[in-house]
Amino acid sequence: MRYGVDPDGVPIWRSGDLVQIDAEGVIHLRGRIDDMVKINGKLVEPAEAERVLTALPGMRNVIVLPRVLPSGRQQLVAHLETDGSLTPAVVRAALSRELPAHLIPSVLVQHESLPLNDRGKVDRGALSSSLVKPWREANPEPVADRLVEAVLSIARLVLEIGDIGADESLFDLGMDSLGAIEFVVLVNEAGEGYLEANDLVAANTCRLIAERLRVRRSRRRTRSTTFNDDGRERPIFFVAGGGGFPLTYRALAIELGVEQPLVVLEQRGLRSHAWPDWSIASAARRHLREVRRVQPQGPYLLGGHSYGGVVAHCMAGMLHRQGHDVSLIVLDSVHSVRRESFVPEAIRTRQSPIAIHVAKWVKWRSVSVWRRLAGLATPIGSVERFGVFFQWTLHALSRHTVEPFDLPGLAICVSDGTAREWEGHLTVSITRVSGDHLTMLQPPHVSDVAKAMGTFVSSDG
Repeated sequence: MRYGVDPDGVPIWRSGDLVQIDAEGVIHLRGRIDDMVKINGKLVEPAEAERVLTALPGMRNVIVLPRVLPSGRQQLVAHLETDGSLTPAVVRAALSRELPAHLIPSVLVQHESLPLNDRGKVDRGALSSSLVKPWREANPEPVADRLVEAVLSIARLVLEIGDIGADESLFDLGMDSLGAIEFVVLVNEAGEGYLEANDLVAANTCRLIAERLRVRRSRRRTRSTTFNDDGRERPIFFVAGGGGFPLTYRALAIELGVEQPLVVLEQRGLRSHAWPDWSIASAARRHLREVRRVQPQGPYLLGGHSYGGVVAHCMAGMLHRQGHDVSLIVLDSVHSVRRESFVPEAIRTRQSPIAIHVAKWVKWRSVSVWRRLAGLATPIGSVERFGVFFQWTLHALSRHTVEPFDLPGLAICVSDGTAREWEGHLTVSITRVSGDHLTMLQPPHVSDVAKAMGTFVSSDG
């Protein structure tokens, strides 16, 4: 039983984590006492996938195991023993019908027979240490193109898969947003050309990636990333959160459907050496130039997540004052970052004379600015650079005042506090969804977010 009561009558919950307490009383996480694993921040029970797979006619034996990639990320791999009547497409279709996306194994591996240990049980250790070879209906054809082979070698390294077809989708083989960033960095370091994470939206196979590298003549970054670009609906221009990459919103774009274009605008300088935006207003003006390039005339449909919601609100105000019809969708966006939170404690509490206040304030401001400037030298795609840009967004938010506008809007939030912040700033309807600030953009929570957005867009006309 996970729930219980301790000897003092206090309710307890057994998390299933295996820990060790050292001599100083510090708790160290060593693993779990059950089979649950954490995949992209979510606890996943492999037995759920095993249950669906075992029920398929023609399936003889199944075991689903976690696999740690070289980057430290984990993914699920399903090792299957069949009677030959099943195909990978049939198996994946069954998994998609029965399970949310985060419970579906990233890779399917077919075995003539699963290895057994001395006790006659499936040898998990042997499977975990074996090279993964995805199950496919036909073996990949040999590649003669040197550039395609170079891209394939990097994909094998990132996905730790021994055999990848030049025309296989990297996302179908288990690539996620973090893996995509790692892949792009390695391609660029190899000197085979210049690639951006945005490119993987349209070019998701090694052959298409090689073609993009071959024809690209400029290292200039793209200004936006469009998902579902063949859709016939009015596009949603969506500002990414502080430090957010466009691929973060791939799951949202999938849930919105192929007819709904989603144009993601990201923070300048995050994936290049461009100078970041100093203020919310400067970011809004820059994004509006891209919006006007893609859609010269209104009505406009804007949106944003987190920090991006505040930028989108500023953009909406600019368009509104120019006489355009505009609607706004904000996802769990907080705009009440206080200026005093960036002021040193000694200045906030006023425990020293005014001259000392001023001297400390000037010194702190100069150090703070230089730290932000030095942060721009951190490697593109690194965790350090993400942290630097997150601090830039907080600084911009602390200097921005959100003005109320009479605009139709939708606030999708995971907490009542976030929702209340937008009351009075928009003619707003508020929708609560499950998850947290980040997982609301991932399965299974993202389906509720997309449903609320779709309903709002339909009613907005």
